[in-house]
Amino acid sequence: MASIKSTLRWVFVSPEMLIIAVAAYLIINTPDSIRRISSAFAAGPDAVKYLALLPAAIFGWSITEAKSILLPAEDTKALLQNWPRYPDLKGRVAIGLCFQLLFALAAFSVWVYSPKFDDPKSFVVAVLSVAGSLISGSTFLMASIAVRGTTKRGST
Repeated sequence: MASIKSTLRWVFVSPEMLIIAVAAYLIINTPDSIRRISSAFAAGPDAVKYLALLPAAIFGWSITEAKSILLPAEDTKALLQNWPRYPDLKGRVAIGLCFQLLFALAAFSVWVYSPKFDDPKSFVVAVLSVAGSLISGSTFLMASIAVRGTTKRGST
């Protein structure tokens, strides 16, 4: 298992934590520009209101990608599982899934409690949850591509 120090570094030195910090700042100090944008979205079409469900879809996709990252079909010789840093990879995937779940729950709560984005703080949470999910999902995609490429080369 990864050490506590490494785990804390993976959590706090990550693009997902940057999104959370920006969200916290914008919730505490909501500028007028955010109020204007959120009021424009509040009067917008219904399709915009369902944008807050995107993090849940990305979370579901990330769960399937996590399996392909940790147990790739191309790795017939179990090279990845025998890699000395495999526990670190498992830890990072688990942390990524936790971030994905956090973003999905935050966006879902906004969708349930303030679906019209009439509150600027709800708008900030929804937009940054989508952004955080997209960033975290892209790291899963890049990891999956790297693992597949590495295991294909190693299995031949």
